[in-house]
Amino acid sequence: MHKSMEILMARMESHPEEFDYTFRHTQLNPDKRWDFVIKPLFERAESMVRGEPSFQLCFLNDEEVAQVFHKLMLVQGDTTTQRVMNELLRDNNSVDAPRGGLKFGGNR
Repeated sequence: MHKSMEILMARMESHPEEFDYTFRHTQLNPDKRWDFVIKPLFERAESMVRGEPSFQLCFLNDEEVAQVFHKLMLVQGDTTTQRVMNELLRDNNSVDAPRGGLKFGGNR
């Protein structure tokens, strides 16, 4: 795999909150620092699904694109779980919770 993607996937592992694309539109201050590589990754993955050629991230082969995309989707799943748990904890503790509520998982 290309070194840049290895580094990016390691960053996904250590800082998943930076890759929260599922709920990005609900955040007050979205961090778009990785858009330069994530947007072309999405475009390339979509082209692969349609069976169309793509020149996005042409330094990666299709298998590498699939691996990075899969990792990104795992991060999205974990983010969704964290948000669901945060909402459940907020509902269960809304009267007694400190300002800002309880947080579940990661740096959230």
